[in-house]
Amino acid sequence: MREISRTYANVWTAVRLRGVAKINLLRPALGSHLRAVAKVIRAGRRMHIVNTRVLAEQNGRTRLVSFLTATIAVVDRQTPSAKI
Repeated sequence: MREISRTYANVWTAVRLRGVAKINLLRPALGSHLRAVAKVIRAGRRMHIVNTRVLAEQNGRTRLVSFLTATIAVVDRQTPSAKI
């Protein structure tokens, strides 16, 4: 479950966004494959609302392991320049 939390945290820090996220870690993410399915509920000019589900696939069975709901405010629309 730490890996899922760490992945969500990396997304927040890599992009210039501010917001609130509610993460529900339902069970350990055990399986041969993990799949994240995201759906944009609202994509406004300054605010976005997103739902994300993380599914674990093991032995032909798919189980929901995590669910995220986020409200995101766009702080800076410019792409940061690359530093060498």
